[in-house]
Amino acid sequence: MADRFQIEPYGSRNYALYDNGELVCVTVYKRGAAEVKRRLETQIQHTTLNALAGFNPMCIDMQEAARLTQEGVRKALEAAGLISKAAQAASKATSV
Repeated sequence: MADRFQIEPYGSRNYALYDNGELVCVTVYKRGAAEVKRRLETQIQHTTLNALAGFNPMCIDMQEAARLTQEGVRKALEAAGLISKAAQAASKATSV
């Protein structure tokens, strides 16, 4: 995840936080950009771990939560940027 987010100077007195090259926010202090980065990384990590564990905090129905399949886990890892294109292809090839 270290390469996903970048903090760079923005103008003469601000700092920008980018997510894979896409502007997320502009802050006055570099420390503020670092805090936003830390929070985003923490949220991504928790979301990924919850998906791997089969836990959906938005779901109250336990049967619905139990329907999380291998495909759902793969999509969660994809969305979090933790799975590469090669790993996706290999996963699809072995599941066929």
